[in-house]
Amino acid sequence: MSSGEHTAARGRTTTGELEFTRGASELRIHAEQDPGRLFTAKFHGHQPTVSVARATVSVRYPHSALPTSGEVALNPAVIWVIQAHGGAHDIDAGLTNVPIASLGISGGASRVTLRLSEPNGWVPIRIGGGASNVTILRPPHVGARLRVKRGAAQLTFDEQHLGAVGGLIRLESSPDGMTTGYDIHVASAANRLTVATA
Repeated sequence: MSSGEHTAARGRTTTGELEFTRGASELRIHAEQDPGRLFTAKFHGHQPTVSVARATVSVRYPHSALPTSGEVALNPAVIWVIQAHGGAHDIDAGLTNVPIASLGISGGASRVTLRLSEPNGWVPIRIGGGASNVTILRPPHVGARLRVKRGAAQLTFDEQHLGAVGGLIRLESSPDGMTTGYDIHVASAANRLTVATA
């Protein structure tokens, strides 16, 4: 098994993007401790390709049956766009200190936990397929809007617990005057989806 580390200097960067061009799996995401670094990525096993261009960090997992696991640390002074093209599986994203402008997962998500920071305005979270065993936690007093197409089973939205619901689901938690929150869309059915405050 091999391991490798990748990093880049932050410079004056205030916005950045973390992009997984071929999905993401067995990954931990958290805040970078070194303020001079834009990010740090460490992988174990079969190594992905990591490149940086104009504050966009691209990670491309190899086509291989061999396992790859890793972690990515993001500078908390940078506002991030996070995109996973091709699905996300076994992801633990501790973003309570990392601001995000948006987060998108195409191809569905399974066994994913997102612990989110205080948003600036309404921040979109898009899952472009189904969601299975997905937990999205936001700070207290932060609003949430949830839209799920094609029904859900074992759905928890704050204090609401729904066993099985068909069709289009719309739920919202936004106290009077709320101007910030997370706008969550799931494009297909959801199974064991939790949206709650931490």
